[in-house]
Amino acid sequence: MTKSATISNEFATACASYGWSFEVKGAPSAERKFGYNHIVRIEKTITPNCSDDFCKAESEYHILLGILPHVNYEMTETNISHFIINIKV
Repeated sequence: MTKSATISNEFATACASYGWSFEVKGAPSAERKFGYNHIVRIEKTITPNCSDDFCKAESEYHILLGILPHVNYEMTETNISHFIINIKV
């Protein structure tokens, strides 16, 4: 198994174990610039207005980002019940 396949499997397994969904979007390889043009979007629904769930989700996304070898990310919260993070890989 290639290194990228190993990392992908580890990331998918971790997302599932923490209850996060993810989606990969991006340009075909021939259109890539600067080595990446793919966006991995991870999302988790949490209990509205629950600071414990919010803090737990925040720590989980740091764990998930740590699995990826190089990331730039932007966190957007649509409301207090969702974490949505877009990751360039």
